[in-house]
Amino acid sequence: MADNPIVPISERALVQADGRIALGNKALAVVDAARLARILARHEEAWEYLLSSHPNALELVNEHSASSDWKRISTNVKMPWSAELIANYEDRWDWGQLSSNEGLPWSVELIERYEERWDCLAAEQGNTAAQHNLANSYRKGTGVPQDYTEAVKWYRKAAEQGLASAQNSLGYMYENGQGVPTDDAEAIKWYRLAAEQNDAIALRNLGIGYFKGRGVSQDYAKAIKWFHLAAKQGDAIAQFNIGCMHVNGWGVHQDYEEALKWYRLSAEQGVTAAQFNLGFGYRNGLGVLQDSAEAIEWFLLAARQGDAQAQHELDLMSENGYGVPQESTFGPHSSPP
Repeated sequence: MADNPIVPISERALVQADGRIALGNKALAVVDAARLARILARHEEAWEYLLSSHPNALELVNEHSASSDWKRISTNVKMPWSAELIANYEDRWDWGQLSSNEGLPWSVELIERYEERWDCLAAEQGNTAAQHNLANSYRKGTGVPQDYTEAVKWYRKAAEQGLASAQNSLGYMYENGQGVPTDDAEAIKWYRLAAEQNDAIALRNLGIGYFKGRGVSQDYAKAIKWFHLAAKQGDAIAQFNIGCMHVNGWGVHQDYEEALKWYRLSAEQGVTAAQFNLGFGYRNGLGVLQDSAEAIEWFLLAARQGDAQAQHELDLMSENGYGVPQESTFGPHSSPP
């Protein structure tokens, strides 16, 4: 900054600059933290001295972070103490949510200037994981203003270097028209590249493409093939989708028992629709022996996650003493999302 140049300073000069700052073998005594901040903003050697001579220097920074001009200090790109300072507070700072800690407002600027604590510099140097993380930040507006175009830029850089998760994310952006025009064929292209690397979410997304006929010709057999590959990796949504395919006989023979097996795997991982369908199966004896108590357990789990249909089923069962008419087919939540 032209109006705030870096001026070499000695320990003695620092003491003379502000007589209310005691530097020596004793702990720092700070009367005017804001004044100290102004001095340190100008003199990087002062920080070197503080860190080398006074073990409570970091505590000083934390104590006065809200009241002092630390943001101004952080603009000094040559300060070697920044990385050490951040490292000391790593356990108190959520690096994925930079704006969440109001007590350390200066940290965002500090982190931006040090590669080991912030993805931006690493991303610019070609690190694919950092590029993907930075893209996620722009897509979600986490720590930076939300910017889909910028997100696509960084997803593409990582995807073109072969990072499967970035390829899947870029496909998502094309599918949903975020930062780029909606293009189902382009989305499928990137999903396929990621799926070929066995990325579970991309495998599932490719299956959904074939199920819906988006970007490819509709093909239920291919859809369930990709769902199975994702489900083998434990993907809960893919497991739910397989259950739906068996309930409806899409690409496979209709088989409620097989459907309930897959719904259970998905429900046990917390998928609300799968919990509802499992409860529905137990309530009506579809694919399993009818069991009202078991049905209530699964409906409760779904209702607690806000599923209105599950709450409706619980109300019916309560009003009728479990004696509600049984349905012969699955209704709600019986199609892949």
